[in-house]
Amino acid sequence: MLDNAVETYVWVGRAANGGLVQALWGVPSLDGIDPAALTLPPQPNDFSGRVQALLGHLRAHVAQQQRLRVVREGANDAGEARFHWHLVHDRQAFNGGSVTLAEYVAIVQREAAMGAMGTGGGGGGGGQ
Repeated sequence: MLDNAVETYVWVGRAANGGLVQALWGVPSLDGIDPAALTLPPQPNDFSGRVQALLGHLRAHVAQQQRLRVVREGANDAGEARFHWHLVHDRQAFNGGSVTLAEYVAIVQREAAMGAMGTGGGGGGGGQ
């Protein structure tokens, strides 16, 4: 789920568990269903109740109710493109440099691997 204060996206992966899809939409699969026509009506089960509670919490903090967009992985439509547009990793400046999230994760993984080998690999950063 992604909320940008204007729209709320519910992304459904290709390998989504059929039981979860059934719990949220009352159907075993979203194959053949137009994602733009999907809503997220409350269903009589715990999982749906939790998702509805999360949506309610998100919507309680904005003046106007956001549009709900259901996005299916691999649909290659405008909804999927808009969802991915919101996931662009910006560069974040912090003490010690400016790196993207991917670069930061690579640094952490490299330092963790060096630490596991006993080389210390802390880079002399001085406790950041």
